[in-house]
Amino acid sequence: MNVNEFSLQIKVWRSQLAGLLEGTHESAAPEKVLNKAFEELHAALEKLTVAEKQLRQQNHSLENAQKLLQAERCRYQELLEFAPDAYLLTDHNGVIEEGNSAAAILLNVSPYLLVGKLLVTFIPLAERQSFRSHLNKLHRQEKLHEWEIRLKPRKCEPVEVAITMAAVRDRSGNLIAVRWLLRDISERKLLELERIDLLAREQQARKEAEVARARMTSILTSITDAFVTIDTQWRYTYVNSQAEKLLGKSASELTGLIVWEVFPDTVNSQSYTLFHQAVEQQVSVTYEEFFPIFNKWFAVRLYPSSDGLSVYFLDITEHKQTEKALRQSEAQFRRLVESNIFGSTVMDFLGNITQANDAFLLMVGYTKEDLRAGKLQWIDMTPKGYLSLDKQAIAQVKKSGSCNPYEKEFICKDGSRVPILIGMALLEGCVDCCICFVLDLTPTKQLEKALRQQAAQLAQANRTKDEFLAVVSHELRSPLSAILGWVQTLQNGSLNPATTARAIEKIEHSTRAQIQLVENLLDISQIITGKLEMNLVSIPLAPIIEAAIDHVRSAADTKQIQLHSNLDPRVGRVLGDPKRLQQIILNLLSNAIKFTPKCGRVEVRLSLTREAPGKETSKDTSCHPQQSVAGILPILSSELNSSQSARLAQHSVILEVIDTGIGISSEFIPFVFDRFRQADSTITRSYGGMGLGLAIVCHLVQMHGGTIRVASPGVGLGTTFTVELPCDSI
Repeated sequence: MNVNEFSLQIKVWRSQLAGLLEGTHESAAPEKVLNKAFEELHAALEKLTVAEKQLRQQNHSLENAQKLLQAERCRYQELLEFAPDAYLLTDHNGVIEEGNSAAAILLNVSPYLLVGKLLVTFIPLAERQSFRSHLNKLHRQEKLHEWEIRLKPRKCEPVEVAITMAAVRDRSGNLIAVRWLLRDISERKLLELERIDLLAREQQARKEAEVARARMTSILTSITDAFVTIDTQWRYTYVNSQAEKLLGKSASELTGLIVWEVFPDTVNSQSYTLFHQAVEQQVSVTYEEFFPIFNKWFAVRLYPSSDGLSVYFLDITEHKQTEKALRQSEAQFRRLVESNIFGSTVMDFLGNITQANDAFLLMVGYTKEDLRAGKLQWIDMTPKGYLSLDKQAIAQVKKSGSCNPYEKEFICKDGSRVPILIGMALLEGCVDCCICFVLDLTPTKQLEKALRQQAAQLAQANRTKDEFLAVVSHELRSPLSAILGWVQTLQNGSLNPATTARAIEKIEHSTRAQIQLVENLLDISQIITGKLEMNLVSIPLAPIIEAAIDHVRSAADTKQIQLHSNLDPRVGRVLGDPKRLQQIILNLLSNAIKFTPKCGRVEVRLSLTREAPGKETSKDTSCHPQQSVAGILPILSSELNSSQSARLAQHSVILEVIDTGIGISSEFIPFVFDRFRQADSTITRSYGGMGLGLAIVCHLVQMHGGTIRVASPGVGLGTTFTVELPCDSI
């Protein structure tokens, strides 16, 4: 029973009691009626007592409920005050009735001034129609979840917010108030823009990486050796066109397949053993093997890495056939020696030469008269160092009847020495005389010397090629491995913005390194094929030098290298290609900075010299058109008329790049401008690069009609590169 019902009941009971009392006074009712009235009155009093007790209990419960409600209201207010998001309560017209501290801060209004203001006044004019449209939707909906709009705080720039609205209705369902939750999403918007920008940069980096990968594939396809790469599971990962031809299968057929399953006949072969040895011991292996499945001989070179194995192989079947033919030829030559076509003598073991043919006499410079006079004594004609060999040969002849041919020398009549190959056999029926077949080894020795020199040159060329291929593989693989690693990390999608930006930066750096490497390879390829083009114009050299210095200054600053320039203003123009001139200067400066330790010094000097025609200006190691660096290529020198030639012979521009770096040893200076040559050509060297920069510089200088030379006092004492170019005008 609530309070209203209890009050109404009391009124009814009072009315009944009043009626009873009035009836009692007006008439002298019988005692029976009076007793009945008292019983009813007593019953009413008992009900009244019970009702009063219930009312007190309800009042006590109501007081407790009000206290709890007040506590909950206080806690609710505290939560709103400390909430990070803005909270507002407005009437159905948008007049602010209540707001927390976050709302006051967001709108830049004091909390006590916030109540009573229209929320729409904080909406920019261009956004108000959208605001009212959403507000009107609450007449039909209970709640509108996050919708984005701009707020214009007092005296501040607009901010992006996400608004959630909830309707407050009376019992009749009429909208009487609106609850607002406003969340500042400016930072989120900024992060979204940054994410979009990072995605765009990532896509660009991937495109550049794809271009670099395509260029690398083109280079690997164009090399003359067959080349394949195999992963750690012995699966083909790359096959170039030469390998396709030799293996008889396309790259698409081989990629992803296991080597030993494609060619099962190679299991337990020499290749199988050496492939595993190279991977397990991480050592390079070179060998030759005949492959019956192809009916060919291959020369194979294996280069292991953590990713698997790089395999270069070359068809040497024709070379092997040539070797076989050479061995047959040598056998025929031996038969010719034994057929008495060459020098021959008959001598005894005491040292007398009793007979000799014309070939032998011509060999040692004696005549038949000398022979008849007994002047030919083989002991006297033999240098003392060879007498022991003769004793061994005689002992062998006495024991077996003949001796193995051996080399020695004879002293000729004029005192000179002739190298020979001599073989002995006992004459039939004689125990102290033998016939000797003598071959003049002078041409052979000369040929051997020439072959040794040629073999040394070929070995050096082969080592240079192998080292270059190893360096190229390393220089190509390292950036690509970094690019692949970062791309795979980006694909995982688990990086924060800072790490993502760093990943893109690393991809961009590695891609640019790949592009520079490929451009150097393309330049040297054009140099070798004679297709390097020049666009000659008359141009001042000083601005190009200054631009190049600005380009490398950051690299110099990173190593705390002092970068100075001394440019003579009297130097005029040169006839040259601006792009190639800048390439010359950049390569020289980059080379100087790379090989100069921290806190070193690099200086660029530009001066003018006047020389008499034909005067030799330097004895330093120079790169000239006749040298091996670019001697096979045409030199651009036929474009000048006679008057220009005379002027260029008298005036030259001198460009010097001087550093305090590691210097160059005297042994390596003659090879500085050779292609693919480096003082340290191993892939574990301290400085990167492929040994092409100075060769390119040398050729470009030659194409400009100039010369370049290098001088260094020694290791650790710095280096000076001097470029001399003809002037176009003074």
